[in-house]
Amino acid sequence: MTLLNKLLTADVVCDECGTRYGKYSVGCSSVWESICHVCDEKKPVTEVRDYGYLQRGIDELKAALNSD
Repeated sequence: MTLLNKLLTADVVCDECGTRYGKYSVGCSSVWESICHVCDEKKPVTEVRDYGYLQRGIDELKAALNSD
C-alpha cells in the first residue's frame, strides 16, 4: 500500500505521524494503545480527525505526484 493510500484510508494515527502529515486541531484527544494505520507500529493513537484527516500530507503527496 502506498503512503498516499495509507493517509487516505487511515482511521487512527500516532502523534508522530499525525504531526508529520497533518495539524493537531483539538484541545484534547482520546488516546489508546493500538497500531498506527500510517507507520504500522504499536503506539498510543487517536482518530485521524484530530489531525485534520492528514490533509496536509495528502495534498503534498498529490502535488509531488502531479509534478512528475
